[in-house]
Amino acid sequence: MRPAKTTPLATTVALAGIMLVAACSPQRPVPWRQTLPNPDVVAPLPEAPKGPPKAALLLPLSGPSEAIGQDLMDAAQMALFDAGENQLELLPFDTGSEPEGAMVAARAAVASGADVIIGPLFARSTTAITPIANQANVEVLSLSNDSSVARPGVWVLGLQPEEQVERVVRFAAQNGVSRAATLAPADAYGEKAVQAFRQAAATSGLEPAGIDTYPPADSTPSDAVGRVARALGVVPSDGQRPATPPPPGGAVLLADGGARLRAVASLLAYHDVDPGQIRHLATMRLADDPSALRDPQLQGAWLAGPAPEASEQFADRFSQVYGRPPSSVALLAYDTTAMVAGLSRLGPLEPARYTDSQGFLGRAGIFRLLPDGRTERGLAVMEVNQGTLRTVDPAPTLFGGGMATLDGSNY
Repeated sequence: MRPAKTTPLATTVALAGIMLVAACSPQRPVPWRQTLPNPDVVAPLPEAPKGPPKAALLLPLSGPSEAIGQDLMDAAQMALFDAGENQLELLPFDTGSEPEGAMVAARAAVASGADVIIGPLFARSTTAITPIANQANVEVLSLSNDSSVARPGVWVLGLQPEEQVERVVRFAAQNGVSRAATLAPADAYGEKAVQAFRQAAATSGLEPAGIDTYPPADSTPSDAVGRVARALGVVPSDGQRPATPPPPGGAVLLADGGARLRAVASLLAYHDVDPGQIRHLATMRLADDPSALRDPQLQGAWLAGPAPEASEQFADRFSQVYGRPPSSVALLAYDTTAMVAGLSRLGPLEPARYTDSQGFLGRAGIFRLLPDGRTERGLAVMEVNQGTLRTVDPAPTLFGGGMATLDGSNY
């Protein structure tokens, strides 16, 4: 289905004269539908002759994550259509859900003459294709949020927990919170959140009141919650309820999502951790769960992420075009594709073009790609308010020195 062309907002990414290949090209075999050989026996493929710039999309277009992969591909196509007339070609390849499928897709993308790879979605798949992309001198714009897979030439563009935690902890420290505790699952996500909490607390003058983790399989981590409640001064070590409320200026970071986040919030309430006295802080995992947004114990919680107004505008547009709401990561696929589309107007997609220190403006806000493979984003701080997110501290609109430009105009 070809998206209906609309007048883009002034703050939209790179409306850069690029044609929507999937909608406008003659009928031809779709690369990701082709049957490809086993990655262990495939021989090195000759590099295709260079022509118009090509961006390969490596996405899970089959398997358990097929629906998310389709949302990502549709968002990328929408970005190309918004960019207008251009010669950039978008070539989708199916990675499935395993690294082996991503390796096959990466080899096929290189053989098709891809100048850049957008994707994969998963960290393990990103690691698997890195040697293939490096050997072919093809940059990778991964949609994973795991910064551990970032390398020079392999950028991670997913919303990383570290930057969310740092932003919300710093904001809390500037707005009356003097001490805070952290509750997180004992997995890679929780480990990154805890590390970011320690660093942000140290640099913002916030006193760490307690840090506790729980097994990822523990759906009701009551022991960890009890320890954090006592660290916050709410429940004495003898387990008796306090006669007076805890000292003012406290907060607790809940680096989790879904049903377990709601269970943790309920357990905190059981231990008399009142959100009206102990501010709850969270990550964007909370925003991914409509039930958490309506949970009485999470009202007033602060979290950092893309400005809700921009996210809602994108979701509305996506729904109008495709007849369904997008997954939360679709917005990042849109911005990443639009960035590549805009850069292609300047000439060959050279590595140095991606790391302009002034950054780029997308629907999810400003972002810039760092030389080490990480991505820095300008995030807003929001407050949970009866099922919605209300901005309490707007996202920055500029990095130092202003925004990167394409053909002399901001985008």
